[in-house]
Amino acid sequence: MEPITLQPGEQLTSRYRIEQYLGRGASGVVYRCFDTKYKRDVAAKVFPRELQQNRDFAARLNREIRAANRVEHEYVTKLYKCLIKEKYIALIMEYVDGVTLLEYLKEYSPLSPKAVATFGRQIAMGLNAIHAQNIIHRDIKLENVIVTVDGVAKITDFGVSRLNNPLQDGRAPTGELPIHDVDDATVTHDGRVVGTYHYLSPEYLSKQMLDSRTDIYALGVILFEMITNSYPYEYSSIMKLLDQKINSHPRDPRELRPDCPEVLAEVCLKAMARDPKERFQTAREVFIKLDAFLRTLPVSEHTSSISRQSLRQGDSNCTGKRGTGGDIGAGRSGHTSGRTLSVTEDLLERRGFFRKVAKSLATVALIGGLVVIAYSAWRLAGQPTWSSVDGDRDFVLPTGYRRINGR
Repeated sequence: MEPITLQPGEQLTSRYRIEQYLGRGASGVVYRCFDTKYKRDVAAKVFPRELQQNRDFAARLNREIRAANRVEHEYVTKLYKCLIKEKYIALIMEYVDGVTLLEYLKEYSPLSPKAVATFGRQIAMGLNAIHAQNIIHRDIKLENVIVTVDGVAKITDFGVSRLNNPLQDGRAPTGELPIHDVDDATVTHDGRVVGTYHYLSPEYLSKQMLDSRTDIYALGVILFEMITNSYPYEYSSIMKLLDQKINSHPRDPRELRPDCPEVLAEVCLKAMARDPKERFQTAREVFIKLDAFLRTLPVSEHTSSISRQSLRQGDSNCTGKRGTGGDIGAGRSGHTSGRTLSVTEDLLERRGFFRKVAKSLATVALIGGLVVIAYSAWRLAGQPTWSSVDGDRDFVLPTGYRRINGR
């Protein structure tokens, strides 16, 4: 089925105007739109109307709408409304100015332990809010976490969420695994298993009862990837990966990153325990552990970085390695393997990356800012003052300046 193609300037309704194509998922296309009523950018996830005739798609769409509307949290994207048009259906969502965690890691790995714990803590807080509404996300992965221009991780895409209540069957989908549908180890939405194999819990693959601990398993995989820039299992085929996930323990992240703090490795491994009873029982427990680890680190501490030579490189499709065939982070000016970085330094150094996302806006803000500063200096005969924003964000901006995403 052909995706819906819309052009900049087209109107979804008189209120929402298409501004930019952002990307394509398994069944929908995402655009940045302008909300003329509230004068803000929003994201529109657009699906062909024909999909509404598909019972499975209709059920998934209903789950996405119901799930997202029930969650209000800083680390979870918001769903505003659903539009039903003659040729398509559009979900109007919060627009998050940033990149996926997958893109972020491709550009900036390896992360410092402090950065790993900071992102992990934020994801855990978002999951805790989702689970508090008796919802299982079921598709937690790097691609479904957005890192904003402030360095904040937000969970997105409730496309395969499952409302978790006694009236519904809590089992994983039945039937054979659609191995022939695999593209880079990703299962399509119309397959019998939804999500990405690397993040699917053993109980999911074994078609057992599911609960919120399946999301905690996926969070453990994300922590492993952020620490090592690799996958928890080495494998030569998808079938071998599935067998290992059910019958073998994942690798200790310290095998690939010897300088990984013990506490961080233990959190990662416990979250990925094969038996759900041996995992953290709630996302809040993960948050508490990561928060306690962060509190042991002085704000100015430089946590050790990993030598790039110790990272495993290779084809991410079958070898269990994420690398692109070259040095991770190679070509970045001033970033050598012997340098140590704290999360504050990481984010400050990486602001150049986010400036690519908002180059035009930054240029306008700079010109306007220079005018304001010059005028203020003339009127007040003083110097502009500087203050630090929320320490969790690790950015420093002139007092009174609005951050790029308006928060």
